[in-house]
Amino acid sequence: MQNLELLIHTLCERFDGRAFAQMTGLEPVTSVALKLTIDVQGERAGLIVDAGRLLPATASQSTQFTIFTRDLATAAALFEGRADPIQAFLDGDFRSSGYIMWTFALLRAVQPA
Repeated sequence: MQNLELLIHTLCERFDGRAFAQMTGLEPVTSVALKLTIDVQGERAGLIVDAGRLLPATASQSTQFTIFTRDLATAAALFEGRADPIQAFLDGDFRSSGYIMWTFALLRAVQPA
């Protein structure tokens, strides 16, 4: 079982900034376009979309939204494309404190090609 830090590292490597910009309307060259937090049963990790890249950051209260998942296996399945995000959301396996369409865009932008 991987840990949250390893999952964050993997997400940052796979992030497709152009796809994310197209899905959200955020300019890919914007300095810091988005700050978010991933919360897995209270363990938190921060991420920043910066100039079309996804970078690890300190989880803080100043994020635009937080993605909450039931457990690490659920988070990994969502971010690796092994789980349908819409069905997982409807089933209560994850929730988002912010704009849900950005959450779905992020999930799509980090899935393996």
